[in-house]
Amino acid sequence: MMDYFPQHCDSASLSSFSLDTPSLPRHPPPQEDTASLVSTGTLVPEAIYLPPPGHRLVSHSDWDTLQTQLADLHEEVTELQKQKAELERLLDLSVLQSQVQTSEGLLQDLQKSFSQSQSAVQSRLAELSYSQKRVCNELSKLKGEDGDLEERTENSLPPRSPTLEAAHCEERLRIEIVNLQEQLETRTEESGPSSRGYVIYTFFLDNGLNHSCCLNNVNYVVFSMNLCLVKFSSLKVEADRIQIQKEKLELELQSCRVEVQGLRVALSHLQKDNKSHISEKTGLQQQCLELRGQVISLRSQLDTSQAVQKDFVQLSQSLQVKLEQIRQADSLNQVKHLLGEDIEGFPTDAT
Repeated sequence: MMDYFPQHCDSASLSSFSLDTPSLPRHPPPQEDTASLVSTGTLVPEAIYLPPPGHRLVSHSDWDTLQTQLADLHEEVTELQKQKAELERLLDLSVLQSQVQTSEGLLQDLQKSFSQSQSAVQSRLAELSYSQKRVCNELSKLKGEDGDLEERTENSLPPRSPTLEAAHCEERLRIEIVNLQEQLETRTEESGPSSRGYVIYTFFLDNGLNHSCCLNNVNYVVFSMNLCLVKFSSLKVEADRIQIQKEKLELELQSCRVEVQGLRVALSHLQKDNKSHISEKTGLQQQCLELRGQVISLRSQLDTSQAVQKDFVQLSQSLQVKLEQIRQADSLNQVKHLLGEDIEGFPTDAT
């Protein structure tokens, strides 16, 4: 027996032993993952795990570093979102700037129309002033000639009746009025509506033949001219105020343009940085997904290895107990009883 077992039992494979013994519990059949271990009797698995192409194994410290980088990238993305909101506000500011420019164009058009109307009013006032002076001169001449004629008539001629004197004055005034009418009609055709007061003046001269009415009309024209001058002065003050406001707005607009230009440059730089950060974030997210897959695969392999090791330890312990019982057997029948196999073909001198 002592010579038989070292020659035969020690060289036998572990799978040739049967565990169907009443003294020990039956061991469960090996699983697919442990079949190679049972057949070879070694703790080393047949295949060593290799990561798929494009993947790599990382340590816990590297994994923590990647998680920290991912948190930093999340913070950078939040900061970029805030910068994006600020740039949108600046874009709204540029839209308001364009509206201000449009309002400025309208203001310039209004100023042009105001200056044109101002020049037209000035030209009409000049014409009215010139016409007023001429009418005053004509009236003074008429009054002087009338006085001279009255004095000459009183000195050289015998006194006439009031009827003849009135008829003479009326005829002379009619001649003067016809001349004035012709001149005023010519000037009215040239100046248009601005000579309306003088047409009214000739109308009064023609119908009333009264010097006082003419003077009243002239005074009315003078008053209208003074009123126009007052309105013109108020319009000039308002135009000066608008010009001052325009200059202030131009200064503010220039500063806004400089600020918007700087913000556009900053926006271009931020957009470039944002694109690079987004690409880096995408790469890191892809690496994180790959690392998660590798961690899950490693965990499953670790669980499988632990289960295989546990099964192998149990199998080794049961086999050691079996071998110890075989070594302690006194006869071949006990070995047969322990192994449950037929050993009649063995040589009889082995005992």
